[in-house]
Amino acid sequence: MRHFVRSSCTGRLLALVAALVGFYGGTSAWAFNPGVTKLHGRSPETKTDFRFGQSVALSDLWLVVGEPQNDEIGDFAGAVQVFDARTGRFLRKITATDLPSFSFFGTSVSVCGNLALIGAPGANGGIGAAFVYDLKTGKRLAQLDPAFGVSGDDFGTAVSLGGDWALCGAPGFNGDKGVAYLFDVKTATQLARYQNPTPVVERFGSAVSLSGNLAAVGVPEHDTPLANAGAVFLFDASDRASQAPASLRKLSAADPVLNGAFGQSVSLYGHLLLTGAKGATGAAIGSGAAYLHDVRTGGELGKLFTVDGLFGQEFGSGVSLSGNLGLIGAQSGNGNSTGTGAAYLFDVSRRVELAKWIAPDGQGGDRYGVSVALCGGSALIGAHLDDDQANNSGAAYYYRNISGPLQLTSKAKSGDFAPGIIGADFVSFANVYLND
Repeated sequence: MRHFVRSSCTGRLLALVAALVGFYGGTSAWAFNPGVTKLHGRSPETKTDFRFGQSVALSDLWLVVGEPQNDEIGDFAGAVQVFDARTGRFLRKITATDLPSFSFFGTSVSVCGNLALIGAPGANGGIGAAFVYDLKTGKRLAQLDPAFGVSGDDFGTAVSLGGDWALCGAPGFNGDKGVAYLFDVKTATQLARYQNPTPVVERFGSAVSLSGNLAAVGVPEHDTPLANAGAVFLFDASDRASQAPASLRKLSAADPVLNGAFGQSVSLYGHLLLTGAKGATGAAIGSGAAYLHDVRTGGELGKLFTVDGLFGQEFGSGVSLSGNLGLIGAQSGNGNSTGTGAAYLFDVSRRVELAKWIAPDGQGGDRYGVSVALCGGSALIGAHLDDDQANNSGAAYYYRNISGPLQLTSKAKSGDFAPGIIGADFVSFANVYLND
């Protein structure tokens, strides 16, 4: 474990600097050097294996980071930490004091407006539960429980919040066949239960996403046409004709492969669906890929992968879609060292990779990219096995202003976090000059 005592620092910038932003004129393009803040969990406990960053969500106001193995109120009871999206400042920690050990509160998180939806798949004796919180106050507003749940359902493994609705996956239901549930957030009433039309042991509900009237449910272990090739099922969330509506359609990769895990992660935005397939063939066999579909027609619009992909990189371990931008995590990708993790930003309208991001201070095994979230010009990326505070204590990286004029390459700027010093930011730089 590393120990640091400074809370602010001055560094030397041996690179192109912000003072020269006008050097190449005013050509408009995407910028790949956003400001970045590194976030850590707050706890009086030794943070060994807390896994802060295993889940992340953000909006224009809130940053929400899950810490499902936080031990403060019980072994692996879990916690969620909330930060201000405008400043990156820590605001509060949310714990469920009525939950027992091994509830894993914070396994999944979702944000909509001033509300957070938090999954705890170990709660209720292993049935699982999900909770709605007011982010302004930290007050719990509702607890969501599935009808006729049983131990092992893993309800809350995946959650998504959209308007007045909450979508929660329970991939362990009925011996790992899996289901997903739709709830009314205001009343905590269960509205629908979604399932595979031909239920088999495939952990339906491992990933979920809501947008408008559409619900997407990922099934990465779907075995048609190949074992664990994966699939995504779409449902009309406004359909009240029955408590178990039929799916609108099933989506899969146009080039399915054995253990492709299509549906590992899903993100809806308008009429688009971005789906992660961490075992798909990209630049290399088993490097992973992500697929873009038009949910109106079910047509595949494109396949996204990175040219530096290697077997086992897990590109697609997390995905997030916002406007024309898609963010894709590769938690076992290579950053500063082998297995540090990486994340890739794409223009999905053109299917073009815009940038590869790595943790500036990343180390092997950090799993940067295990979770990703994108909102407008901001991004949040989890690295749940980061060791800054203790072994596998975890961290998250918050990027701001990811779009704008393309200018010079920045290595660091005032306000960025200082690698190696917890809670420290760069204030100023001395001896600034250009490198050839």
